[in-house]
Amino acid sequence: MGGANGDYGNSIVQTSDDGLAMTGNTASYGAGVVDMFLFKYDSNGTLVWNKTWGGTAADVGYSIVQTSDNCLAVAGYTASYGAGSADMFLAKYNSSGIINNCSSPMCQSPSATVTSPSATSTVVVSP
Repeated sequence: MGGANGDYGNSIVQTSDDGLAMTGNTASYGAGVVDMFLFKYDSNGTLVWNKTWGGTAADVGYSIVQTSDNCLAVAGYTASYGAGSADMFLAKYNSSGIINNCSSPMCQSPSATVTSPSATSTVVVSP
């Protein structure tokens, strides 16, 4: 999966619905040089939804877990937001891939993006 530029998967988790979720970074889609991506697949390996997040600089997702309320938490770093040249971030997405209750400028910024790139992907899921 991916586009014409560098796209990297950094972490994957099996979800409670027997699907998979993966985070990493993409230079093919999003608003900046590199943006965090989040993919959600069902138990058959079909892409359910995908999101990118970031501003104009580099934003990378390094780790993903499913929380007890069936949300997905992504940890990584952002050079687009925060106090320094690179700051850590933790974002919690609901089962539809939406960051709920976020009033931070990074969630409201016009340069922050949530996109659905038409990436071709193949996922093999074995029982």
